[in-house]
Order: sequence, then structure tokens, then C-alpha cells
Amino acid sequence: MLEFLDILILAFTAVPTLLYGCFYLINIAVNGVGKWPRTNDWYGFLNWGFAVGMIIFLLLILISVLSAMMLQFLCRKTHSTRIQ
Repeated sequence: MLEFLDILILAFTAVPTLLYGCFYLINIAVNGVGKWPRTNDWYGFLNWGFAVGMIIFLLLILISVLSAMMLQFLCRKTHSTRIQ
């Protein structure tokens, strides 16, 4: 079972993605999407609309948390075999 500290660490893994996503969205809100090649939508996330862009953003946050969970799991597995 996950302990409180584990959950807190996993929550902090989403912070860089959230900060970058906020910067990305503020850039789009201030400067607009624009047209290629002078687009402000660097990754093309909003090519399919704002709703799809938000889904992609949420998926990126989920991927960062799942990556942290996988690394945490692997770390525990390797350390538990060394300690015993």
C-alpha cells in the first residue's frame, strides 16, 4: 500500500508538467495559436481543438506520475534485494 510520503512524492512529479503546461497555455492565450510556420502552438496540441489539447495535457501529467510510480517500484525492488 502506498504511504502518505509516497503519494506526496508522486504528486510532486506532476508539478513540473503542470508549470510547463501553464506557461504553454498562457503563451497561447496571450499570443494566439497563429498559423504555420509562425505558430505559437509549438507541439501542435491544439490542431484538433482546445478540448483535445486539454486531454493531451492531462495525459502528459498522467504519464509523468506513472513514470514516477514505475521508478519508485524499481527502486524498491533493487534496494530490497540488496538489503536482505
